[in-house]
Parts: sequence; C-alpha cells; structure tokens
Amino acid sequence: MATSFLRGKVDINAFLAFVFGIVFLTTMLVFAYYVPNPSPFSQWVFVVTTSLAGAGIGAVIPGILNVTLPYARAGGALAVFLLVFLNKPALVESVAKFEPPKVSPIPAVMEYLSKIDKNEIDDAWNLLDSGAKATIARDRDMYKASYSGGRQPLGEVLNRTQIGHHEVTSPQGYPSGIYNIVRFKTRFASNQCHAEDVSVRGTTDMVWRVFDHNVSVVPIPCP
Repeated sequence: MATSFLRGKVDINAFLAFVFGIVFLTTMLVFAYYVPNPSPFSQWVFVVTTSLAGAGIGAVIPGILNVTLPYARAGGALAVFLLVFLNKPALVESVAKFEPPKVSPIPAVMEYLSKIDKNEIDDAWNLLDSGAKATIARDRDMYKASYSGGRQPLGEVLNRTQIGHHEVTSPQGYPSGIYNIVRFKTRFASNQCHAEDVSVRGTTDMVWRVFDHNVSVVPIPCP
C-alpha cells in the first residue's frame, strides 16, 4: 500500500500563486534567452510579468517583508512585486540579450538621411525605431517642427562624408539596447560644415533602425 509523505492542508490560493510564479518565471527565462534586442515595450512586459512571478512565489515563502518608500508602502507579495519592478534597469541589463545585427547599419542610416534631405519628414518618421516613436519622437508634430527649425535652415546638402562610428550598449538617456552611432561631416548650402550623428538601434528582427539624429549647432572645419 502506498504511503503518502504529505500531511496537512494546502492553501489553494497560495498554491495557485506559486504555480503562477513558476510558470511565468519559466516563460520569462525562455523569452530572455530566445528574444534578442527586446523593444522598450517588450522590456516592460518582461519586468511586469517577472514582478508578478516574484510576487506569486513570495506569497508562499514564510516570513514577513515590508517595504516603505516615499511614495508607497507594501508588505508580503506586493512588497516583492515592488522590489522587482523598481529594479527594471538592472533586471533588463542582467537578463535581456543584446546583440548587434549582422548587417551594416549604413544602409538604414543613408535611407533615413535621404528622406530628411528631401524634406520627406513623415517618411523619415516612419523609418524610426519603435522605441524612438515611444520616447523622443512620440509627438510627430514636434518631431517635424524640430527639423523645420534646426535642419531645414541649413539648406541643401552639398556633400556628406562618414568620419567614424562606434557601437555602444544602453547609452545614458536611451532605452536599453545595442546602438551604433555613425558620424558624418556634412557641407551644407551655406558652405559651412556641421557634424551629423545618426544613432541606430538593433531590433528584435535583427536589423538596424534609426533612433536619433543630431546636427551640431556650431560649424566644424571643412576640408
């Protein structure tokens, strides 16, 4: 006759919370391993779900945990949720997989600059990375106004020469990810040269998409 080693009662709510935590934690580990260069939205989904998973597991761990913050107080499972959720940058950096696409970033950069040079600002906006559209270029009208006030007065591009590029992971002020920043020396119709920096971000489908574009206010020496 079989002998059971389990004794006592199981709280169904705690059991379900534990199962919920295990299932979603496993899902997120698979997500982190198989999904390169997650978008900002995917990163939030990852962090929220992982926070819920931590809360589910924390619900069945004995003990008392209280968290007091200037803007929130929580205990138990909710405290675990807050601890995980508020550490989003460190969590994303330690778990997410950032790797540069195998293709060159230059075609994406030149396609974008071609649209800007032709004053096809709406088409240029459509080429932006989804992370840019959710952050620095969220307002299309403001995006267009910034080009009207900053880039268009410089006039037609006479020539543009690439003078460097470098790759960086999660630069300050940018959403987490892998970036390639390409610099040009550009001569405009005024016969003055300005530095142009175009930042591209590696995407989940392993291509480069433009994230940011800056033209120096102060001219630089022309060749």
